[in-house]
Order: sequence, then structure tokens, then C-alpha cells
Amino acid sequence: MTAKRFFVNSSEIKFPWAQLKGAEHHHLAHVLRKKTGEKIIVFDEKGRLYQAEIIEIGKNKTSIRLLTRESPPVREVIINLGLGILKAKNMDLVIQKATEWGVARIFPLLTQRTVVKMSEGGEKKIKRWRQIAVEAAKQSGQVLLPQIEKPVNLDQFIQECSGAEKLFLSETKGKILWQALEELAATFSSSSSSSSSSSSSSSSSSQKEIILAVGPEGGWTEEEQNYMINHGFEAVSLGPYILRAETAALAGVAIVAHYFMGKS
Repeated sequence: MTAKRFFVNSSEIKFPWAQLKGAEHHHLAHVLRKKTGEKIIVFDEKGRLYQAEIIEIGKNKTSIRLLTRESPPVREVIINLGLGILKAKNMDLVIQKATEWGVARIFPLLTQRTVVKMSEGGEKKIKRWRQIAVEAAKQSGQVLLPQIEKPVNLDQFIQECSGAEKLFLSETKGKILWQALEELAATFSSSSSSSSSSSSSSSSSSQKEIILAVGPEGGWTEEEQNYMINHGFEAVSLGPYILRAETAALAGVAIVAHYFMGKS
């Protein structure tokens, strides 16, 4: 079933018509060898899902007719990931799995112990990460792609975190992540109750959002940890073991996403 899912950029959609180009066209025409008249599933970067029919397979593009359109699913809790930039394969892995878990935004972080060099603003790496996210969504059945931001330093990242509950994984301090999530859930529940009792409250004002920050291979410096705490972040722990950065990031995202899965 997953092989029949394709990504289409919304700029290529003029409902009910759309076009698959580049890698998506190649995969459909030359790998799967689809034929005109066959039905496929496509989704766009806004999380909209379509049932579609193949109309024409050309040399450089596939024309399709969109038969149905579904609105994007609603994220009950918005999860954002700030990730100290890791070495290539590890970074790719975390982006892939974070996409599968439905992370909304990924902030690649330039930290004091970041060893990966970013050239020209990291455009090539960002393009690669975004393609990895698309492939992960196609494979997993996820339709909500993460917004992958340009690399930023810690100060710039913190400026983006207003309005969210802020956590960072620490090797040296903080309560167990699960305990922190229980406390956040209670806060969210209280906030939702207050919002529902006020007819003037907007849906956006009660939106639940969490930022989870994870350091690079060398971890956070003490200076960085204190800086985050002083700017409203809470230190949390995954336990007594020293985990590799990619392991900690994957575990942290999975725990947060699974905890809030299905909660309103």
C-alpha cells in the first residue's frame, strides 16, 4: 500500500488536476511502472490527502486527476524538535523518525559542540533533509510533513520558542521526561477547561505546543544548559545512562509523541 503513495507540491495542483515531477514521476513511471487509469494516493506539504487517477504518463511528468480531497488531520499537541546538528547519517535518521512520529518543526541547532560544518547557509543539507522527510512520510502513512528550518544558534532558537512549553534533554540534571509530561498534561487539561468555559476563546489560544531540545554528539555545555533554564526551559532526563545523541533524540521524540497520542 505504501508504494502507491506519492508526494505532490501544492504549486503543482490546480484542482482537480495535478502533476507529478522529478523523483515522484520517475518512481511512478520507471520503478513502479504504473499505467494510465490506475488509482494512486497523493499528499501535499500542507497535509492534504487525495485519491487520484493517472491520466497521462509523459517523459518528464505524470498528469493526474484528483478524485477526492481530505483536509489535513489536526495535531492535538504540536511537537517541535530543536536538534544539535549531528553527523550526516545520524541526522538523517533522526529526521526520518521524527517525521514518522509527526513532529511539526525541526530546528537544526548550531551549538558550542556542533562538529558538522554548514556551508552556504546549509541549503544543500536542508534540501536533503526535506526529501528524507517526504520519503519517511510516504513509507509510514504520515501526511503531516515537518517544517525543517534553516540552522540557527541557540539564541535564535530560543526566540522562536515563545508560547510553547520548553524542555531540553540533559545528562546531568532534571526530572524524568515522563514525569515532566504528566505535569504538562495536567497543565494542558486545566488550560483546555478554562478555554471551554469562555465563549470568547479562540482555538489557536488553547493550542498545545511543546519544544524538545536535544544536544549534538558532545552534548550541551553547562553554559548552554544554564542559558536555556534562564530562558524558560526545563531540564529533563531519560535516565541514568549516557545515550548517543541520535538515541536520545529518537527516544525523546517517541516518548513525547506517544504520550500525547490521541490526547485532546
